[in-house]
Amino acid sequence: MKHIIILTLTFVALTQLVCVPASAVLSSADSVAIESAIAEIEAQASVERVAALERRKEQRQKIIRKVWINVSKAVGIVLCLLALRWIIGFIGQTVGTEKSYPNVIETNSVAILFVGAPSQEAAAGIGRCLVEERLAACTNIIDGTCLRSPAGEPVPEALMVIKTARRKLKLLVTRVRELHMNPTPEIIPYPIDQGLKSYVHWILESTDSKPWWVRK
Repeated sequence: MKHIIILTLTFVALTQLVCVPASAVLSSADSVAIESAIAEIEAQASVERVAALERRKEQRQKIIRKVWINVSKAVGIVLCLLALRWIIGFIGQTVGTEKSYPNVIETNSVAILFVGAPSQEAAAGIGRCLVEERLAACTNIIDGTCLRSPAGEPVPEALMVIKTARRKLKLLVTRVRELHMNPTPEIIPYPIDQGLKSYVHWILESTDSKPWWVRK
């Protein structure tokens, strides 16, 4: 806008110089007035430039503040999540420590089988074969009575509690079915999640098919 005004004033001055006679040349007062007007226009343009720069600077500062606020919020959320995770882990570790026992380990390598037998002698024969063939580490025999459906009549029965390695379960179940008198024997595997470390190792070593002198 200032350039248009300056060009207009200059054009008017040149027109007067060219079109009017020499006697009508602008006076010094008119020249001063024109120069003053031009100086005022330039000063106003300078003020507008400074104001525009200040507005741009303020906008940049607002953007920077917004970025810093968002970054601070994100960092705060991450720190809260990490603190929450640490608290949950600490509580879980404390609870786990309270429920732990000396020399007891978590394991998924051993199991117990409950097998019913018609008599204590039959259970002893089956258990002896399983231990000799290293399919079981040991077999406990509980003599007792079973009430079977549908009549609920008492029937003598011995319960075998067999400890073995999980890798031997398939072979052990197959062997029990071969040795058992009942075509549909009672065989209930039960996994062991925890156990005394030395006892768990003993079960694994006792069911190892390698000779004792090459076992680790």
